[in-house]
Amino acid sequence: RSTLFPYTTLFRSPYSSDFVTIEECEIHETGDVALSANSGGTYEGLRILRNHIHHTHGTGEGMYLGCNSDGCRVANSLIEGNYIHHTNGADVEQGDGIEIKEGSYGNIVRDNVIHDTNYPGIITYSTVGNGPPNVLEGNVIWNTNDNAIQSAADVIIRNNIVLGNIALQSHERGSPGNIQIVHNTIINSGAGIEVRNVVGPVLIANNAVYSEGNSAIRLISGNLGLVTLAGNVGRGGLSGGSSGYTEGRGIAADFIGAHYGVPPIDVFPKSGSALIGAASAAHAASIDFNGTSRTGTNDAGAYRFSASGNPGWTIGAGFKTSGNTIWRSEERRVGKECRS
Repeated sequence: RSTLFPYTTLFRSPYSSDFVTIEECEIHETGDVALSANSGGTYEGLRILRNHIHHTHGTGEGMYLGCNSDGCRVANSLIEGNYIHHTNGADVEQGDGIEIKEGSYGNIVRDNVIHDTNYPGIITYSTVGNGPPNVLEGNVIWNTNDNAIQSAADVIIRNNIVLGNIALQSHERGSPGNIQIVHNTIINSGAGIEVRNVVGPVLIANNAVYSEGNSAIRLISGNLGLVTLAGNVGRGGLSGGSSGYTEGRGIAADFIGAHYGVPPIDVFPKSGSALIGAASAAHAASIDFNGTSRTGTNDAGAYRFSASGNPGWTIGAGFKTSGNTIWRSEERRVGKECRS
């Protein structure tokens, strides 16, 4: 047990580390990345749970997992329930929230709250054939100085609430293919989803995508015939495609309390919303952002509609307190104790 970790890394050693848990730590005021796993080899089965990471310096990433060009990789690990913010200080050179490097595979990045980052809130690269895709699910991201989520290839992006954009584009050896963007709620002043350099199958389905001043979805370059769109609803229209998107009734009519900005915000569907029943059943997820079963419904966006309102967590600064996360008692002292 330890009190706080104001250090650069927890995994830097001459060798990789397997089946290590970092849980309920506070890591802050670091001179570089807050938490890294990038010394060599394959890091298998890491569990990075409910940590509070904030106010970094130097390169400034919240988490840096894996190495450039598949020099090392993180595999089959769980990054869940963390609160990451303010990796955007004046002296920060990069400042991603969570960065999963090329060659890393089979990781679940779930139920994290990320805001005020300099680089993307979450960025993933290609798995380069090492294993199954990474999964980004149930996360909330806002106020980034870059793309909110950026991915090159081999990823499932599902049930996230993104107050910003999702960008698919080439990076290192990966270009967009083997990607699913499903049941996200995306609200942005610019474009909501942007797709470049497509080389393989990309599915964009059942998303709520609302742009204040641009296209909701922009298909820009590559083999766009490999992109499948279905059941998307939003504002701003579809650029580069001809079907799979329907214009909604507007941000005020379709959500309880949404706007083009940062929390406080409520992007749960309002009664009469264009999102209700608009999703493609063929691409429906089994649960929603709250972990609620979607059985019997086909609602677009991150939430399953309920006439009684949102049964889950209110979006805001702090830890997400519902969803798939394995929460213990309210007496836990997050940031005061650390189990590793």
